[in-house]
This record gives sequence, structure tokens and C-alpha cells, in this order.
Amino acid sequence: MASLRTDQAEGLRRLRSGPLRGLCTVLSADRDGDKPALMQRLAASMRRRGHEVLLVDAADAPAQLLQQVGGERMRVLVDAQLDEHGRLPLPQLSEGELVVQLSGSPDSIRSAYQILRLLKEQCGCDSVALLVTDADPLQARRVHANLFHAASRYLGLAVRSIVPQESSHV
Repeated sequence: MASLRTDQAEGLRRLRSGPLRGLCTVLSADRDGDKPALMQRLAASMRRRGHEVLLVDAADAPAQLLQQVGGERMRVLVDAQLDEHGRLPLPQLSEGELVVQLSGSPDSIRSAYQILRLLKEQCGCDSVALLVTDADPLQARRVHANLFHAASRYLGLAVRSIVPQESSHV
């Protein structure tokens, strides 16, 4: 049976397997999460599938990011966090796909809602995907359902879920 982390990375790969739009920014609601490892696994998987992928830390390489996004030659996965004013490090990041990674802990859920609120208020985002890690599939679905309800009702924000597929065999 595949590990939960592998299944969740597969969910993100399925989301990104459609037409390549070029830019996917991942924000984390977890302070002690393993987002860099998740980003590395995702990029490696996409490369194995024949896609050119550039993994960028938004804090370290904004000029490189802008150059690659402008060229639209490859997928650019951006590891980013909101600044002290609740904004993305580069305004162009809001033009691509936004993914908020969180765990099932209460602190992570509160932090994720805060990120969703800031993305709506500061960036004008209308749609965000959620990736719930370190949770079983049922818990991940509950977390998503609660955030989906709160975000749509109070923020007018469309929230999609990236959840692991339940295995049909044991």
C-alpha cells in the first residue's frame, strides 16, 4: 500500500497533469512542515513524466522566476510564503495556480484560513487549491469540507481539494 505522502503528491500531480499553464505557487500553513521535500517529490515526478520543471524559492530567485514565466517554456513550481503584509512576494504569482498546503491540526487549519483570507483580500484571488498532508483521507476530506464551506460563505472564494485517492485494494 502506498504511503499517504505519496498519495497526496499523486493528487497534486493529477491536478497539474492537464494543459501546462506554467506557474504553480505553493504556500504552507504549517510552520514545521516538510514543504521543501513535497516540492522536490512533485518536481521529480513531473520530470519523470517528461515535463520540464523549474523549482524556485520565491524569496531567493525572483528574477529567474520572472524570466521563466515570461518564456512559458516549462512548468515553474514556486515555493512561496506571504510577506508581513499578507502579499505574495511577486504580484505575478497570483496569475498562476495557487495551492495552500496544510495539515489536519487546528493551528494549521486556522493558518490556512488566514492565508485564504489574505489571498482574497490582498491578491484578489478567486480560486485556490488545498493540499491536506499528514492526515488520513477521511480527515483530509473533513478539513477540506470545512474550509470549503467557510471560504465560499465568508470569503466568496472557490476552493478545490487535492486529496489522496482511496485505494481500491488492500
